[in-house]
Amino acid sequence: GTKEIPVQVNGKLKTCVTVGADASAEEILTSIKADAKVQEILNTNKVKKEIYVPGKIYNIVVEK
Repeated sequence: GTKEIPVQVNGKLKTCVTVGADASAEEILTSIKADAKVQEILNTNKVKKEIYVPGKIYNIVVEK
């Protein structure tokens, strides 16, 4: 099975990354970071903080 991990930037939902339901936290994080939209966000913004709640949500805090 799979599950969706929402990715938020400064509290706004930007994308969802589909991962395996039994993937480890490290595998999920790798999948999230490999996502094209996430890479674009990380590459075009100054990232202050990344908060990953395992299996729930991935938050990126960027400088405005």
